[in-house]
Amino acid sequence: MNVVRAAYLALFFANTIFAVLFKALGEDALRTFGTFDGCNSGKNVSCAGNQMIFRTSFSISIFFLLQTLFSRFYKTQRRCHAFLILFLIEFPVYIAMLVGSFFIPSSFFDGYAHFSRVVSGFFILFQIVCIVDFSYQLRDMLLDRMEKAIQAQEAEPTRATTCMANIWKTSFLGLCLLALIGAGCGLGYLYHQYGSCGVGIAFPTITVVVAAIILALCVSTWLDVGLLPPCVVAVYLVLMCWQALNSQPSCKKNGAPTTGGESPNAIVYSSLIGAFSMTWTSWRTSTAASNMFAPNSDAAAKESSTKSQPAELGSIVITHVEAPSVQQPSKEESAVPTTATPEPTSMTPEPWQFYLMMFLAGVYMAMVLTDWDSANGASNGVSMWVKIVAQWLTMLLFLWTILAPKLFPDRDFS
Repeated sequence: MNVVRAAYLALFFANTIFAVLFKALGEDALRTFGTFDGCNSGKNVSCAGNQMIFRTSFSISIFFLLQTLFSRFYKTQRRCHAFLILFLIEFPVYIAMLVGSFFIPSSFFDGYAHFSRVVSGFFILFQIVCIVDFSYQLRDMLLDRMEKAIQAQEAEPTRATTCMANIWKTSFLGLCLLALIGAGCGLGYLYHQYGSCGVGIAFPTITVVVAAIILALCVSTWLDVGLLPPCVVAVYLVLMCWQALNSQPSCKKNGAPTTGGESPNAIVYSSLIGAFSMTWTSWRTSTAASNMFAPNSDAAAKESSTKSQPAELGSIVITHVEAPSVQQPSKEESAVPTTATPEPTSMTPEPWQFYLMMFLAGVYMAMVLTDWDSANGASNGVSMWVKIVAQWLTMLLFLWTILAPKLFPDRDFS
């Protein structure tokens, strides 16, 4: 991750913290502002706080939407120029948009709330895809390290190589065991805390049944996916189940009825999870974009090398007696380090996929921090169903990734 991307992520976190602090501590002050005067009726307890969330979400999302549109014109530039543009132009533009959002009528953000519900669904889909992809990448990384350690042990059976091979094996099994224990403890917590209502029994039961089916399929010889991916996905399914139940207003927690809203800790947890998901998803998307164009460049390089091979072979046959023709490449190679030294001073611009994911994350922030725009700040059924449907989509997507190669063997799913 380069410094400019880290600055963008820091800006997003600062924007989120600013919104949360004003919602928690400054609602009374916000009601006195001109465009917030519609929140003085008292019917909507969190009206002013939600309007503040919508304004910060709108500002950060428009900022990154403009970055997405203008990214076509960005070019590689020196590091100092990139920082000057970032701190003297881009950040002041964001601050101006944030201040200007306070003068937009509240009726505008009623429509923005409906827009955010729709757009947030796309961010949730990206989040689900990245979690599933992460489970496979983690497995492949650990298995690759384990295989290399075993090969080193077989090539040179010393105490160090044997110890390293055992460390990677233990890490793999330990991570699987830790994930299973965490998922089991999480399910027990859900039954204990939310078992007094119907969905408090139904949702965890669906979670444990589907997780057990996925685990059995993955370790079977028919699929042979491995133990780690289903364990990681099981932990994520339990987490999503907790988020859904925590948004159900009719459920009782710890034997007492809900008091009309999520606890501040739950809001903070949801905000952190959303911010982390945004960071991970944007990073994975930009990485996937670079990998998408890599095969084309590799193919072009291979094609050019194969085309130049006959000429090179011909020149070798004709001029193999001449010594200078053999020594000339070494002179070119010796000049490479001198031309490569100033390269770190330049910075390549971020791909448009990164800015697009930041835009989606900014819109998604409006729904996370307002609990999907609940009118009085309390938990609501819409939020619960959005989160539990996202969990079911995760189940279906992961099942598809493990079953599709077997059900359609003539297709390439790599």
